[in-house]
Amino acid sequence: NDAFTLMVVVSNQAHLASGIPSSPSSSAAVSIKVLDVNEAPVFPSNPKIIRFEEGVPADTTLATFAALDPDRFIQQTIR
Repeated sequence: NDAFTLMVVVSNQAHLASGIPSSPSSSAAVSIKVLDVNEAPVFPSNPKIIRFEEGVPADTTLATFAALDPDRFIQQTIR
């Protein structure tokens, strides 16, 4: 849902001048439209320090990073 209705109710603390008709409060419905922005992926451990000894064979996996998507309500693939 990308739209919400906010009910706003206001009332005067002080009485209005005599002779002016007034109600104790007024209300209005305000429509709010939410625009979604696609947030970038988040890496929970950033920066991540990795240490290896010299001589590690080529094609060795040094680390794996798991990215999290802050847009929990939109199904999408991070790659």
